[in-house]
Amino acid sequence: MVAVDATGAKIECRYMDKGNTLNADSWVDATHANIESYNVKDVTRSSNCPVPPKPSPPKPSVNPPCLATFIDNLGASKANTHAFKIDENTYVFGVVSDWYKMVAVDATGAKIECRYMDKGNTLNADSWVDATHANIESYNVKDVTRSSNCPVPPKPSPPKPSVNPPCLATFIDNLGASKANTHAFKIDENTYVFGVVSDWYKMVAVDATGAKIECRYMDKGNTLNADSWVDATHANIESYNVKDVTRSSNCPVPPPPRP
Repeated sequence: MVAVDATGAKIECRYMDKGNTLNADSWVDATHANIESYNVKDVTRSSNCPVPPKPSPPKPSVNPPCLATFIDNLGASKANTHAFKIDENTYVFGVVSDWYKMVAVDATGAKIECRYMDKGNTLNADSWVDATHANIESYNVKDVTRSSNCPVPPKPSPPKPSVNPPCLATFIDNLGASKANTHAFKIDENTYVFGVVSDWYKMVAVDATGAKIECRYMDKGNTLNADSWVDATHANIESYNVKDVTRSSNCPVPPPPRP
């Protein structure tokens, strides 16, 4: 969107989700864009402006997108990724890794946007709306197949318990301070969090093999649990680290926090 003043001079640019309707409230809530992002020209002015035509409803696609190869920002690819239908002209391909990464295509299979959300989320119409917008070049799909009889995507397999989950590690924060024998907190079968309290509660999550998957932080007065982990702020993957991760089927019980 481009706003102009009464003389037709551009004053600002904004954008919002394509599913929204332009009105006073949605304009106020829209995200500000750089003043050079969009432009208008040949602005005509009149005391009797014509009424804009109502948008035509999208026509159902006879052969909607079904499958594609998904390519994420790290170059990893996944073939036979199933599309999730948002509406008649929006189909989303998603892959879970460190984030739930998604590419939306239109009914013809042409890419229209990228978004991402927490990897613990489930892809549906509501989570798609709430997901964070990413640069259009962040992720891609190729070899998009379209069919009037799309196969049903397989149900995700439940994660297999790790025989030897991560237990202890040396935590290294963004200032280079290290703490040995930091205990892991289990979030799920493939997410174990090591945390250290200093100026912030700094955390590193690893998978069941001990490989780092993400970093987060929260107020140092919080207690680490599944809820506080979900609410914690995401940090750059390189912010904190763990080394010397030990794994055991008989992890020692972490000591209670000091009062």
